[in-house]
Amino acid sequence: MVVNLDPHHTQEATVSLDMPRLGLDWHESMPVRDELTGETYHWGRTNYVRLEPGHRPAHVLTVLRPSSPPTGGSPTP
Repeated sequence: MVVNLDPHHTQEATVSLDMPRLGLDWHESMPVRDELTGETYHWGRTNYVRLEPGHRPAHVLTVLRPSSPPTGGSPTP
């Protein structure tokens, strides 16, 4: 999650991720979905972010891992 707490000015930054801690090599990327907009991005080691008050003040991202097994529910026989 990245949030602009300044209600008057756009903020820009580079967000860096520790890819090995996420189970990936430094050069890899992963799809992420913004839960506020539904948009999907591909994030890697460094990621540019622009947050605008009144338009797009935050990103709440979920990492999409298609190789992960689904969780919950009942096992099928």
